[in-house]
Amino acid sequence: MKKVCIISIDIQNGILISEILENLFPKTFDISIFSIKKEPQALFDFDIILYTSEEIRNKLSKYKDLSHAKLLYVQMSFKKENFKKLGQLTNEHKALFVSNNEGSTREIIEALISLGIKRIELYPYYPGIQNAPLLRTAITTHNELSYVPGFVEEVIDIGNRGIEPFVLLQLMTKLDLLDQKTLRVIKEYASTYIFMFEGYFNLCIETVSNKIKLKEIVNNMKDSIILCQKDGHIEFANQRSEAIFNLPADYLRGKEILSILSDYQISEVKLEDGFENVIIILGKSYFLRIMSDHFSEDIIVILSDLNEIKNIENKSKNFLKAGHRAKYTFHNIIGKSKTIIDVIDKAKKFAKSELPILIEGESGTGKELLAGAIHNYSNRSGCAFVAFNCGAMNESLIESELFGYENGAFTGASRKGKIGLFEIANGGTVFLDEIGDMPLSLQVKLLRVLQEKEMIRVGGTDIIHVNIRIIAATNRDLQSMVTKGEFRKDLYYRICTLSLRMPELKARRDDLDLLMHYFKEKHNVTFSLTDRAYQYLHQYTWPGNIRELENFIQYIKVIEKSTADITDFPNNMIDTPKKNKSAIDHIDEHILSTLNDQQNGMGRRTLFERLKEQGFICSEMLLRKKLHALQEMGFIEIATGRKGTALTEDGKNWIDTCSARNNWSELD
Repeated sequence: MKKVCIISIDIQNGILISEILENLFPKTFDISIFSIKKEPQALFDFDIILYTSEEIRNKLSKYKDLSHAKLLYVQMSFKKENFKKLGQLTNEHKALFVSNNEGSTREIIEALISLGIKRIELYPYYPGIQNAPLLRTAITTHNELSYVPGFVEEVIDIGNRGIEPFVLLQLMTKLDLLDQKTLRVIKEYASTYIFMFEGYFNLCIETVSNKIKLKEIVNNMKDSIILCQKDGHIEFANQRSEAIFNLPADYLRGKEILSILSDYQISEVKLEDGFENVIIILGKSYFLRIMSDHFSEDIIVILSDLNEIKNIENKSKNFLKAGHRAKYTFHNIIGKSKTIIDVIDKAKKFAKSELPILIEGESGTGKELLAGAIHNYSNRSGCAFVAFNCGAMNESLIESELFGYENGAFTGASRKGKIGLFEIANGGTVFLDEIGDMPLSLQVKLLRVLQEKEMIRVGGTDIIHVNIRIIAATNRDLQSMVTKGEFRKDLYYRICTLSLRMPELKARRDDLDLLMHYFKEKHNVTFSLTDRAYQYLHQYTWPGNIRELENFIQYIKVIEKSTADITDFPNNMIDTPKKNKSAIDHIDEHILSTLNDQQNGMGRRTLFERLKEQGFICSEMLLRKKLHALQEMGFIEIATGRKGTALTEDGKNWIDTCSARNNWSELD
């Protein structure tokens, strides 16, 4: 318990302060109360001294060696609902302030003036006062109503006094007692009391809250973190430091770090940025690093368990041997088209950044290949590259794979626990494929890894720091998913800071010959194409993209054709899509073909006339039915106004496929 001394003009005021502190923070303080008439003799034995007026502060100034940090001026305050009652008093209003003794009266008047009550002229009144003015209005606290003189006509009860919220914040800060629970108590208390600079107070609360969170993070780290002033005196030591030195943090605070380290037989330690050495403390080896904050000139001393470092290095090497490495570089991305060259140029620039990357693109376009190339081009190329498909497992398995788990975390868990992929990739890159399939509950945890660079294993409590870069990929429309509430907005904007799109194969037809040559060499196959087969492949839409092209090369190898014709192609490449095959007739074909000639679309009346010119006579009613059916199949889009009816991407793909099919049919 912290030893607290309260000195007030009136002993009753000191008792009131003591009761408030005990109610707010039970079993926290050992409190001694004194009046100004009887000063305590052993002031230096207390952790902090609270005083209630400047008069007392002046008396304490005679103690030259008394640290300013041990003194705190306690200003009083009142509840907002009671303080509003003073608003009924007009400017230049005169009133008595009534209390049970002179000291208490003076202290409360001083508090009211500090709270902004300056337009009311206050006169003290207490039992025994001489020559008090006979005023009609009196202000008093609830417990002192009985002391109001009989000549007073109007009494304003402003309730009982409280401690100014800022004082509570300062008190707990000076005594190093602030945590999130204490902060909540102070915030709740402050919400009911009047005090100056409320906006600044809220800002301080937010700042302190962030510091507490940071302190909790540092205290849960596996390394010893010691913050020192530039002269080497310790300001803060985390809980791990206490365990390593077997000394309480309160003891370490204020000591000189070099004197602490000198107790252990090591070579000279220099408090210089970048200094490193190995130190043995209580029989265990630690790697010592010195870091300097160039802005504040503070010094950070970090002690890492040498055995833990070796274990992580050994695990990393084993994982790299086990295949956790990127196989591809930018040389493996085959193509000369402007589309793919632009993607490669941008990806090389992104590789030098540490920001997350989002790669979008259809299935089979080579998103993982691009992710691996980025990793191998980055500063993390010597570390692990871990790829994980977010759509391949259920939620609980995804969590245990990514975050790992502790012994006994769940039924069936290994007794030794398991290290997660985020830890495996420490220092390297994690590639999260199909991130759009990640459950929402896990997206929150991933966001924490991205923002705070820390994680907790399943079933664990220790915070583990991880230094990883995230590259995510998806073939889904994440923006649309965000709008529908299927993907977290905050995570989306965190991962899409740097975004790339792998183009579909149909958007880079100039690369088709190069890619076919590459896959022929890769699969050790040689064959030629007939003219019509070659033409067909260059008009084909390749819905499966590069993966489908590689499958095609392997298919021709298996059927052992030295010269491949369209008749040798896989059925899925030469059949019109099923939804077209059974529903499209010759009138539908001519409707789609006519719309294809008019790229910007056309109105139904114009379309009717064009078909009529081509010799296809149908009623307007039949045309409306045909257009409606084609719209249902997704081949056309019917809009009102001048735009009229136009082909969709599916419609254009159907035209391309039919055009290629018709071309080779005519050659038969």
